[in-house]
Amino acid sequence: MKKFNVVLAICLCLCLVFSGCGVKNVAPQKLKITASCISVYDFAVAVAGDLGAVDLILPPGSDLHAFEPTAKNIVDIANSNLFVYIGGESENWVNKILESVSTQNVLKTADFLTETESHSHEHNHSHPDEHFWTSPQNAIIMVEQIKNKICQIDKTNAAIYEENANNYINKINEEAQKTKEVVENSRLKTLIVPDRFPYEYFAEYYGLDHISAFSGCAKDTDADLLTVTNLINSVKENNAKAVFVTELSSGFLANTVAENTGAKVIELHSFHNISINDFNNNVTYLNIMARNRQALKEGLN
Repeated sequence: MKKFNVVLAICLCLCLVFSGCGVKNVAPQKLKITASCISVYDFAVAVAGDLGAVDLILPPGSDLHAFEPTAKNIVDIANSNLFVYIGGESENWVNKILESVSTQNVLKTADFLTETESHSHEHNHSHPDEHFWTSPQNAIIMVEQIKNKICQIDKTNAAIYEENANNYINKINEEAQKTKEVVENSRLKTLIVPDRFPYEYFAEYYGLDHISAFSGCAKDTDADLLTVTNLINSVKENNAKAVFVTELSSGFLANTVAENTGAKVIELHSFHNISINDFNNNVTYLNIMARNRQALKEGLN
């Protein structure tokens, strides 16, 4: 009987030890979020924090306007607690997926954003600009909508998501104010962009005029002689020391204009995507805002 009691005690101790280890090794399940492109990915990461596992559909370094989803992308969306996307012509692929995939929670951020008018009517911008997030005001709306959706899904941790979102929004406002001061003190108030122009919302927010070669989502980027001549003349007339080019661009047209005017070519980031190196180094929307501020400071003076 005594031997039996000893064996029983050992068994109970082992059960407690192993059950204790089991509890320690079981990590809380994170909210699985899938985002179509880098802007909503970044905002979702900021809001969810350590409680979320966010996947990016658009591969770093690739063009949003030419993207085609893979079978894995479709599976990731289907298995998500939340799928966030922008909406619009550049993400028509999303509509096809949503027709065949059952997802409980989908957030189309474009539904909460307002259109803006272009300052410049020198060029026919037949393709609407879908880069809403280049306006800090719109970025804040997107962060808030993502936060609201996540709070609906995970009510238990709503206070944490609220705090994360508020902290990020405060930082966006701080960066935006710094950039406003740079623009206000700049010699020029016109962006000359021999490239696509995904900055309609950016220019509207900061009160900048612009002269560009193509619209933000233009597929045809072969410039004719008249376009090139107008851009060269614009640089000379404004005594501009720099022209701007979008991220991940070949920069061919911008370099042509620069060679004929002596202007410098400076990247102005639209955050439609980032390079693989930037992605691996956790570059955020806030980092891009700081980069663009420096670009404006250099290019508009």
